Amino acid sequence: MNIELLLLAYAGLLLHYLTRFNELLTAGKTSGIKWPQEIIGGLITIISTTILVYVKDDIANIYVVTPLGAVLLGYAGQSLFVKLVNARSPAQKFDAPSTDPKEPPKGNP
Repeated sequence: MNIELLLLAYAGLLLHYLTRFNELLTAGKTSGIKWPQEIIGGLITIISTTILVYVKDDIANIYVVTPLGAVLLGYAGQSLFVKLVNARSPAQKFDAPSTDPKEPPKGNP
């Protein structure tokens, strides 16, 4: 694994969270920060970023991890990981059953 790319990705992640907290501070919304969710989200992003940098050769046809790409990867973090997973295996769409008692059930009679 390339340690420089990993450090750049973590710098991008730190930049993302610092700008996000700065926006909340300047708006005076510090009491609205949900710390448990922020910590869990940050840990998920650290793990997914580490995985993406580690498998950079395997995902080269989807996302090329360059030094700038590593910073963007850290900044975009978790959402990019979810998009990459969905690009390789798109979710199957299905009709959920209706909760309306007046609507007849879908399917074969």
